[in-house]
Amino acid sequence: MVSWPQAGLALLFVAMLVTLFQPGARFFLHVVAALAGVAGVWYVRMMLTELKLEILCLPLLGAWLVYYLMCLFWLAHQPVPPVPGA
Repeated sequence: MVSWPQAGLALLFVAMLVTLFQPGARFFLHVVAALAGVAGVWYVRMMLTELKLEILCLPLLGAWLVYYLMCLFWLAHQPVPPVPGA
């Protein structure tokens, strides 16, 4: 049996994996970032209420956040390609 939060977290990780292949899809990146924020808040709440909780995938959320920020700022500063035929 899998709980709903675990299933949601698995879907979040699949969405994070999909964003690796679609770094230019800003709307999708923002949606996944919002979901990662919700998961982060949920994990912090779980850590504060259940002292025996082992969170092994929390560093993955941080690593994806670095990737998200890279996509936002690095892709925004790329030079505009020349217009063909102009």
